[in-house]
Amino acid sequence: RVLFRSDKGYYKNRHVFMSHRFLGELYEKAGDNIKAEAEYSTGLSILNNMYNSKGNSVTDDLSFIYYKLSIINTKLKQYQKAVEIFKTHMQTFGSAHPRSIELIGYFSDHNVDVGL
Repeated sequence: RVLFRSDKGYYKNRHVFMSHRFLGELYEKAGDNIKAEAEYSTGLSILNNMYNSKGNSVTDDLSFIYYKLSIINTKLKQYQKAVEIFKTHMQTFGSAHPRSIELIGYFSDHNVDVGL
């Protein structure tokens, strides 16, 4: 389906998601992982509401947010939550997805057991 500018609900939600994504990245770079996790989690909630109705951009955003939440929760030493999110990414996108592969390497580098 082609999206038109008249589809304001989609664009509004996408812009709100992107705001939370960028705030998460800023907080992460500043070392405030608690705020980064909160922003990424809010972004995930928005994406979950959008996921079933739209195409590839939402799918890539969903992969990105799972990736970031896995990393942030590892930094916060919330390993169980990080692995849970990683497994959701694996179920959704598969083990051959580039971010799945990156996360496996990241977890290996940080001695996180993902049970593979």
